[in-house]
Amino acid sequence: MAIHHRYFLYGLTIFVTLSLSACTSMRSTITSPTTTVQQQYLPAFDEQIASQAIGGMKTPINENALPPNSPLSDQEAVLNAQIAMRGNHMDRALAQLKNVQEPGALPTNLQIAYYAIQSQAYLRSNNLFASTIARTNLNQLISDPTTIQINQAIIWHNFLSFNSSQLNSVLQSNSNLLRGWASLALIAKQNANTAPALVTALENWQIQYPNHPANALLPNKTVLSQVATIPPSEHIALLLPLTGPFAPMGKAVRDGFTAAFYAQTQHAPAPAESILSIKTYDTAATQDIRSLYQQAIQEGAQFVIGPLTKEDVDTLAKAGDLSVPTLALNYTSSDQSLPNHFIQFGLLPEQETTQAAEVAWQSGATRMLIITPAGAWGDTIKQTFTRTWEKFGGQITASTSFIPTDNFNRIVANALNIDQSQNRIDTVTKLLGKKIKTKLNRRQDIDGIFLVADPDSARQIQPLLQYYYAGDLPIFSTSLIYGGYPNPIRDNDLNGIAFCDMPWVLETSPYMSTLKQQLKSLWPANFQSYMRLYGLGADSYLLSQLFTRLELLPNMPLNGVTGQLYLNGDQQVYRQLTFAKFVHGVPDLIIN
Repeated sequence: MAIHHRYFLYGLTIFVTLSLSACTSMRSTITSPTTTVQQQYLPAFDEQIASQAIGGMKTPINENALPPNSPLSDQEAVLNAQIAMRGNHMDRALAQLKNVQEPGALPTNLQIAYYAIQSQAYLRSNNLFASTIARTNLNQLISDPTTIQINQAIIWHNFLSFNSSQLNSVLQSNSNLLRGWASLALIAKQNANTAPALVTALENWQIQYPNHPANALLPNKTVLSQVATIPPSEHIALLLPLTGPFAPMGKAVRDGFTAAFYAQTQHAPAPAESILSIKTYDTAATQDIRSLYQQAIQEGAQFVIGPLTKEDVDTLAKAGDLSVPTLALNYTSSDQSLPNHFIQFGLLPEQETTQAAEVAWQSGATRMLIITPAGAWGDTIKQTFTRTWEKFGGQITASTSFIPTDNFNRIVANALNIDQSQNRIDTVTKLLGKKIKTKLNRRQDIDGIFLVADPDSARQIQPLLQYYYAGDLPIFSTSLIYGGYPNPIRDNDLNGIAFCDMPWVLETSPYMSTLKQQLKSLWPANFQSYMRLYGLGADSYLLSQLFTRLELLPNMPLNGVTGQLYLNGDQQVYRQLTFAKFVHGVPDLIIN
């Protein structure tokens, strides 16, 4: 499999430093990252830093008006780079910055502007490593505490996105600052799901790097000690539909959970005194999910997983504060206030959509065409993408929707304004009274496409996009576009489309491969249909055992099979996904 550069998903997955203090009630000390702070890192963040640093300097000259080989002063180069960045001309911005021979010799304010512009320009040119180096240089120059906090969160999540090989190469750097970041990221990756080993490694790191800025990402010694010693829940209740129309889905979650449990016990058997107790309750057998929940609590549940259906999740969310951590496997249908201990975890399309928008923005696109399924679900996806895109400063030039029975030729032609091009040709032909040699032209006001479609629909839409002269545009999608299994002959029509999905689907590791093979051999038909729900079940087990660890160390994600798992300020588990691009009909991982 070929290896390509991996897009880093930064926007809503940034989790800033938590200030944690020890009290009698452990969970009362936890302050989740707020959505407001998570969303502060948009492209405007670097622009604001640069603008404040440049301040009242004279108006920059027009870089396009310069005579060839005309020398620029350092100040002019930085100012022109800012102009280019504002115009989304990242290559021009980088070219201007290359005129500065010694960035370290610039006045501090110009250095700040230089590295802020450079970081954003490299990021939007898909050079994450260079962007991260620029950002670490920027971090040593800025002084505002809030700006430092956000910038360091970005640096940290950049390093988390690098693979182990890259991080080990950074350890050979002469920069103690870079080595510290890389070393901490390796610790987070290698020990994420083993709390005692993680704490030991973090304590050793703090001894080695006592003054490193990444110390701000870690809690105090008391909290670290809690992470290492607090035992996982031993009595778990699964509230899932095991009969009725949702039974195949409920059983997929249950069996994924159970398989993950047995895989861990085989790898590291638990002491006899801490054998896990799992009890399953059929939510389809009752119309009173609240009573069933209370029954599970009365029978000793210390951690509840479920319910699964949106209706049951809505009902339980309105039941008032819950007495134990409860991992609902769906999301409430409104923005209602959620009870304590209520966490939502599932395959949320909006999370995928946001990440797809982030990847599209980093590709350099600014003006998008959106193609989504007709109906309420498709409208939600379109609204989510639009909201994220416009926050970045991008523009939705056009959008269209479809149903599977539509004439896709007409849908695509209209979306690309091919019909208008044909009308112009017809008008000219009529005026001249004879045929003219010309060709149809697509609209020129888009530089990217967000296509959300099931595989069958996408296999019809993508060839039409190429046929109507949009084959040069990057196309981005969500997991909906992939059936979950390699199908190179049919998926050859999807070549070039980048999409996000869970590692469970796109990546291979000994653990995931063994687990999937076991599940597939036991339940081949159900696994084929609900593979991603089996992954959800496996990660439900992981969260049941390490939920407190995730609460106390929120900047250290769990390595789940459905993604890197964080807790966000909306009482949700956020899944940072993997990206791939169809090459020769097969998903090709986009990695660093």
